[in-house]
Amino acid sequence: MELRQLRYFVTAVEMGSISKAAEACRVAQPSLSQQISALEHELGVQVLERSSRGVRPTPEGEKVLEHARKMLLEGETLQAELSGLGKEIRGSLRMGVIPTVAPYLIGELLLELKQNYPGLDLELVEDRTQVLIERLSKGDIECAVVSDIRVKDAKTWSVRVDELYHEPLVAALPAKHVLARRRAKPKPEEINAEELIYLKEGHCLLDQTLKVCRVKAPDQRIKCDQLETALAMVDAGAGIAIVPQRAAERYHFPNVVVRSFAEPQPTRMIGLMRRRSGGLSPLAEVIARCLTKLVQP
Repeated sequence: MELRQLRYFVTAVEMGSISKAAEACRVAQPSLSQQISALEHELGVQVLERSSRGVRPTPEGEKVLEHARKMLLEGETLQAELSGLGKEIRGSLRMGVIPTVAPYLIGELLLELKQNYPGLDLELVEDRTQVLIERLSKGDIECAVVSDIRVKDAKTWSVRVDELYHEPLVAALPAKHVLARRRAKPKPEEINAEELIYLKEGHCLLDQTLKVCRVKAPDQRIKCDQLETALAMVDAGAGIAIVPQRAAERYHFPNVVVRSFAEPQPTRMIGLMRRRSGGLSPLAEVIARCLTKLVQP
């Protein structure tokens, strides 16, 4: 079981409502319900009794509630102690990050470090996946936030990627496009390859776009180097772009309609890349913990 599952359960009991608990915990209601169901499955008992009037703990849930509150209190105490230790951590770390993640994750990471690890100086290297792999193997950077990498590259350069989270890929469409106006969610195979706008070689999102839309080779005429540029081209009616959901939420263009794909929804994995041999330094371990905390639902 996980502390967040216990926290969701305790909040649901205190609020008497799944929807109010989800709002208090700042998560989607289906996600909170799923985590409580996972807790029940792991414990082998039903902890909540659900009705039209809300939720309340079952007799078994009352026992779980008592222990859950103790465990959450101990977790908060430990976090407070570690936060104090964090202020003693000092040093510099050079980390890489791909451009399709940096705009909406790194700001949160820097804020977390400033609050809890003011003595840690983070130097960021923003570049394409292939460049970061090479720099990591040479020791120029210690770790990097990347998306999926080729198995061949992982073996050739002796690197590994530890998963952080999965992010949905969505379709950015011109507002007047037929797939933007209809009610049904688009399917990847419905997208015309000739309409696609691609990022240049070296961007992992290029390979992911080709895979999602089952395109063998990109059109050499419609390429750009930045996600924001790709969305600006969609805004101008130049074509369609496959983009990460968090990027689509960050950039807003008046003539761009963002549509989720029909199930099974395509996703990309975001992870922390490091050298295969040896472990992370204490400073890099701090970064890994902070990133994991930031991306948890």
